[in-house]
Amino acid sequence: MKKQLYILLLWLCAYSVHAQGYIPLPQFNYTPLDTQGHIIQSSVLENGNYIARVKYYNSNTNTESTYTLNVNIVNDKVVRIYFGNGGYIQVGSNNYTGGSLNFYTDQYGNLDSADTTVKIYRNGRYEYYYVEL
Repeated sequence: MKKQLYILLLWLCAYSVHAQGYIPLPQFNYTPLDTQGHIIQSSVLENGNYIARVKYYNSNTNTESTYTLNVNIVNDKVVRIYFGNGGYIQVGSNNYTGGSLNFYTDQYGNLDSADTTVKIYRNGRYEYYYVEL
């Protein structure tokens, strides 16, 4: 009886270790908080230009395209998207809304990626830019 109990205990420990090691944690939206649960005002990313994958969608024509473009980030917000032809869209013009980055971490808590959506309203139509870093 003692041997069977020992084998059962050993099996349960092995199963527990196996289960803990192979259950991946889901990605989550990362917002830095202090010990009281208040949002920390410091930025996750340094201010500057980053290369991003930008998916464009025009609601009027149902046009969809994906580009690799430079984006300018200030205080964890995409404030300008640069186009390859020298043009750009930015905060403060073109009825620019959105741009605040959502951060995702891997199962170990390391920053994995970030994304946001920027919406522009001009000439009676909406354009959407889904930005992935």
